[in-house]
Amino acid sequence: MRPVPVIPISVAIASPDRIAVTWKDGRIDQHRARELRLRCLCARCVHEWTGEAILDPASVPGDLTCLAQQTVGNYAVRFTWSDGHSAGLYTYALLRAWGGAPA
Repeated sequence: MRPVPVIPISVAIASPDRIAVTWKDGRIDQHRARELRLRCLCARCVHEWTGEAILDPASVPGDLTCLAQQTVGNYAVRFTWSDGHSAGLYTYALLRAWGGAPA
C-alpha cells in the first residue's frame, strides 16, 4: 500500500522571517526562514556524495528573510532567500517532518 502524499493547503510567507505551512489536517507549522535556509539540501549546501553539510552557518545572516516562493510540482517548494540563495527544494514531506514553532 502506498503512503498518502503529504500536501499542504498553503505555504505562505507569514512575515519576512517566517514561513507558514497549513496542512489538510488543520495543523499549522511556522518555520523560521534562517532555520529552513540552514537545512537546505542542495548540492551547494550538502556534499552530493557524502551527504555532509558544507554550508557554513556563519555565512547565513541572522536576519535572513524569504523574498519569494515557488511551488515545484506537487511535492515541494523553492524559496528565494535574502542572501541570494534559491537552489534548494523543500519537499512537503520534509516540511511536515521538521514541524516548526507553534503558530
